[in-house]
Formats: sequence, C-alpha cells, structure tokens
Amino acid sequence: MATWDRGEKEFTCPQCGAVYECTYEDLPSRERGKQECEDCGATVHSWNGSRDYEDWKLIRHGRGAVKSFGSLLTAQSSVKKG
Repeated sequence: MATWDRGEKEFTCPQCGAVYECTYEDLPSRERGKQECEDCGATVHSWNGSRDYEDWKLIRHGRGAVKSFGSLLTAQSSVKKG
C-alpha cells in the first residue's frame, strides 16, 4: 500500500491538559478512530479520513492525575485523617 506522508504529532487533552505524542500516516484508504485520555477519559483526538494515528504515548500527565498507586493511598489516608 502506498504511503504519502508520515511523521509525529503532539496532542493535548482538552479537559485535563495531558500531552500525548503519536505517529501519523497518510494512506490511500479511509481510517477512523479515537484516542481517549488515560488520565480523565476525555477524547484527545478523533479521526475519520485518509490520515491514521497510532503508537500513542503519554508524555505528560494532566492536572489532578494520580501518577501511582502509592500516591492514591497517600491521598486516601489524608482524607481519612482530615
């Protein structure tokens, strides 16, 4: 299958500000899909056309994201004490 263009692109979640990087590729066929934010669940990007996006990587967490299970336990114990 012929490829016209490919590269990398960054997207920012419109809800929490998490930053993602992905690769894109222009194809002669129609592709569609969407990427949801790992931090808040909002749609970061959706597509329906000749450009396909893949290999999504979370570069920076958004506002208020819990980054580890240990952070969650610390947050919960702080609430119980307060």
